[in-house]
Amino acid sequence: MYCSKCGNKAEHGDRFCIKCGTKLNFTVEENVETLSQEKIEEIIKDLNDGTVAAFTAAELTVAEKEAVVRIAIKQQDPRLAISILNYLNSVKEHKLTSQEKMELKWTILKSKDTEIACSALLNLGNVFTDPERKTLRDIASKTTNAYWAYGIYREECLELVHEPENRKALRKTVVETNDPKYAFEFLSAQDENLESYDKDLKSLEFSKEELEHFKQIILSSRDVDIAYKLLFSKEQVEKAKKDPDMFDYTFPSVIDLTPNEQEILKKIILESKNAYSAYDILGGLRGNPAVIFTDIERALLREILVQTTNPTVARGVLSNPILSQSLSQEERAHLVGAQNEDSKKREEIKKKWRESNKTPREIE
Repeated sequence: MYCSKCGNKAEHGDRFCIKCGTKLNFTVEENVETLSQEKIEEIIKDLNDGTVAAFTAAELTVAEKEAVVRIAIKQQDPRLAISILNYLNSVKEHKLTSQEKMELKWTILKSKDTEIACSALLNLGNVFTDPERKTLRDIASKTTNAYWAYGIYREECLELVHEPENRKALRKTVVETNDPKYAFEFLSAQDENLESYDKDLKSLEFSKEELEHFKQIILSSRDVDIAYKLLFSKEQVEKAKKDPDMFDYTFPSVIDLTPNEQEILKKIILESKNAYSAYDILGGLRGNPAVIFTDIERALLREILVQTTNPTVARGVLSNPILSQSLSQEERAHLVGAQNEDSKKREEIKKKWRESNKTPREIE
């Protein structure tokens, strides 16, 4: 609560402002009534969605924000508590009272939810005391989400040295993942682990067997995006070393692919008939396609490209000097048609939008 005259923060129950002496009649509970139900729902929804747009709106006074904090405490929602703490921990205009902070933290701690515990540890590092963080690590170590487990393993590595059971459980979750996207991220993280000067971070280094497991997860997943990234990883890393501003360095350099594994990855890409991948490969965005793909395979990729109805890919092919110069008159006409069809559709949506009260997305 704040003084309406000088803005000085007052404790709940104060009758007069200790700075200017103005009588204080406002209480947080009373101010809840000044917020419309619609506004309250909007604020709570934004916070639950991980955004603070409504909460930070200029028309919302500091006192009203206090009311929202009280609502959050009453709701006992741990995700909402994390959003509130995460935001208020980083601004100066509003400071939680000790009681409010304790109640929000208790809402998180008593949930005993692994995802909540992981999120709290990774987003609210300086909010919890050491014993409270220990409680959160005990909960977080039971997560079955490999991505969360790796995040906790990295961020809490110094504390986990003294918690062998938690450390073992988190690492087990990481190395046993069956998710190709996580497997690729862990392969990419190996370079950073190996370069670390910190012995505790260096302990995150994966063994050859674990790296092989990650690779096999990708090979068996049939995920075209990950297959494509793994296939070009070596060349991409070399490009990043030469020009880090132009190329992505989040590709693993620690994996060597056998000829058979390269064939598997190429087959995944070709069978997917994914126009985006074909465009990246033939357009030379990741490397020289001739190094990896045969003439026949490049011809198949080209066929995927010139037959695409995707307007974004069509536009890219027409504007790419490498690809556009080899187009036949018929192929060019098809791609121009795909591009124009998208423009027509957008114009129709705009026209309907002007004639109605709906948004373009609702019409689409």
